[in-house]
Amino acid sequence: MNWTVTADYLRPDGVLKQVYLINGLFPGPTVEARSGDILMINVSNHLSTDPFTIHWHGLHIENSMDGVASVTQDVIPPGSSFTYRIVIPSDQSGTFWYHAHAGLARADGLYGGFIVHSAAPQSTVRGLMSRKGSTIPDSEKDVLLLIGDWYHRSATQVMAWYMRAGSFGNEPVPDSLLINGLGYFDCSMAVPARPVDCIDHPINLSQTLSADGTYKLRVVNTGSLSGFTLVFDNHDTTVLAVDSMPVEAREGQSVGILYPGQRMDLRIRKNSENKHSLLRILLDEECFKYPNPALTLNQTFDMSAPSGHESNGLSSPNRADSKAINIQALPSAEYILAQLPQTATVNRTEVVYTKIQKLSIRHNVPYGFFNRTSWLPQADPPVPLIDLPREKWDKNQLGIAVNGLFDTAGAIQEPVWVDLIVNNLDEGGHPFHLF
Repeated sequence: MNWTVTADYLRPDGVLKQVYLINGLFPGPTVEARSGDILMINVSNHLSTDPFTIHWHGLHIENSMDGVASVTQDVIPPGSSFTYRIVIPSDQSGTFWYHAHAGLARADGLYGGFIVHSAAPQSTVRGLMSRKGSTIPDSEKDVLLLIGDWYHRSATQVMAWYMRAGSFGNEPVPDSLLINGLGYFDCSMAVPARPVDCIDHPINLSQTLSADGTYKLRVVNTGSLSGFTLVFDNHDTTVLAVDSMPVEAREGQSVGILYPGQRMDLRIRKNSENKHSLLRILLDEECFKYPNPALTLNQTFDMSAPSGHESNGLSSPNRADSKAINIQALPSAEYILAQLPQTATVNRTEVVYTKIQKLSIRHNVPYGFFNRTSWLPQADPPVPLIDLPREKWDKNQLGIAVNGLFDTAGAIQEPVWVDLIVNNLDEGGHPFHLF
């Protein structure tokens, strides 16, 4: 595959903004593969000033192809190319995504979906799922929804507002949200102090997600700050997987909260022909430390064919009801838990403390810290950490080394079990992922 990254002005939700494109597409092209596949993706940076890398979020790629700038590779500068050789682990399948992992390009649209199908024949997969108590109809449609908050200013402007003492560490509240690169913004709600070039254009999900039939939904939170809950009116909803791991199936009407970077797989099925079908997206307010009058917190999208009464962007008083599914509390599927050893000796314990701090030595500008370390790229020498012995890492690197127990020949004798304890000392919640 060959990808060319450019930028152009689009109106994703009616507001004109410069957006990053891959092969002229926003979001970028969806990658589909099978477990064990090897993909070659040549990425060419045709931007004028911005370097970036591409990170394959959730895939266990433990080498220089992982795409974390200054850690596993150098950035791809303007006018240059880099070829990723992605070896998809044979034991991984499900819903993933890719995104820029240098600078702020991800927040301005440099991302896309990545779906990994099981390598087993489809009939075998269906039989396995049926034995686990979750029958998959042959007519089921598979739909990817990339949903996330959206800022009308460029990410550079948003970050500049935040990285100053006057922000008091309050994260910038978004202006809108997008579904697969489209959204609805009521132009009359724009803040006078921040005028926008806006055109009203309601959207309808019926072509992507019609009210009829049974769907497997692959949902990714591509946002920068806000988690969200999904509410399906007139549909039965079952959670199948969270972050590509099968979970104990639960049914309800609303599902969440899905935080930025997280993914979940759902099955929805219409339960009545006599009721209107709507998708409600309820943005979580936990990280919103001040009001943004331009933002509609609860947005409603029609899943039926256009009928002249689109409900895009309307505030909804309905929060998640008593049938809400808390995905944070869902246990893994039984057959996954059965694969874990019954007993394990913990060889070591590692403790991490994380917090946003505003220090006078840093002019009261908010910075994130892990165990009193605030990350910056390695400066001396300026090479990716993967190419540098650990003893040469500078003070801005926090490393936790975990090695197996080796025999005299140097082979791993047995795995090391580690209790990793993360203490979030910050005022708000924060998702973490290990790859």
